[in-house]
Amino acid sequence: MSAHPVLELMARRLKERSEPAHRKDAFRLALVAEGGAMRGVVSSGMLWALEEAGFLPCFDLAVGCSAGAMNASSFLAGVAGACTREYAQEFRSTRFIQPARVLLGRPVIDLDYSLDFSSTILDAGRFQRVLESPIPLHCVATDVDQARRALLSDFQSQDELRRALKASSCLPLVAGDPVEFRGHRYMDGGITEGIPVASARELGATHALVLQTRPRGLRYPTPKGLFLRLVELRLGRFHPVLPTLYRRRNHVYDETCDLLDIEQAKGEEALPSVFCLRLPEGSPTVSHLERRPHVLRERAAAAREHARQELSVPVLSLAGR
Repeated sequence: MSAHPVLELMARRLKERSEPAHRKDAFRLALVAEGGAMRGVVSSGMLWALEEAGFLPCFDLAVGCSAGAMNASSFLAGVAGACTREYAQEFRSTRFIQPARVLLGRPVIDLDYSLDFSSTILDAGRFQRVLESPIPLHCVATDVDQARRALLSDFQSQDELRRALKASSCLPLVAGDPVEFRGHRYMDGGITEGIPVASARELGATHALVLQTRPRGLRYPTPKGLFLRLVELRLGRFHPVLPTLYRRRNHVYDETCDLLDIEQAKGEEALPSVFCLRLPEGSPTVSHLERRPHVLRERAAAAREHARQELSVPVLSLAGR
């Protein structure tokens, strides 16, 4: 049985030592990463495996939503492993996540803290390296005033990059109010596109490696509860359609997952040809606000090993390494 077209393309590019913007082929391979707040530790662990295998030059563009955009930026900057380790260290601290803050009218998640944070392993220079990367980053966000999906890219400064990353992730009460970017207001891209494969297609991707953070077979739980209603009330102040989009995101997510399964089975007949990395059915999941370090480390390790076995090993084998 022949390998999946995405794996074959990655292997060929490794063998040819192909570099972004200097390809011998006419294809465009997109890295696609979904979000999910602290569930992003899963896609971060997968990116760590890709980083270890030296797969960065295989990609032509990166498309991320919320935590997926944050993780993709770390991968482009060469610190995916460091970012993964910080999930179980600084990013699970009360400085970053503190549910009690909502009682004071402040967001549970402090996005500014994560964007300002630097350590001996996750350096402050990472944003400049993203700007200098030949692989462009596209952040999926939701245009507040038009209640539709938007792509933020072509960053001219670190401030623009940081604003885009924050805009892709912010949500009233959860991670903050809308962020202004080039004269428009944006918020969490997961409201309009949790798994940004359609965005990758619009950007000209012929192939896409999709990193998902929920295990295979797990459906998106129906949003409910008082907190959900409070978020919807806040969203309704910005645009009357936003609460409906937010409430229906579970159905859209599940439909996208089903479609991706079909598209992956099509191989080269699909456009883009998609290969999804998703933890096996029955694997433990991670909550949006998970803070237990052992849970975060275990899920990161499982995701890293899964990516090694399902992607790194076959691609390196095809490449003769």
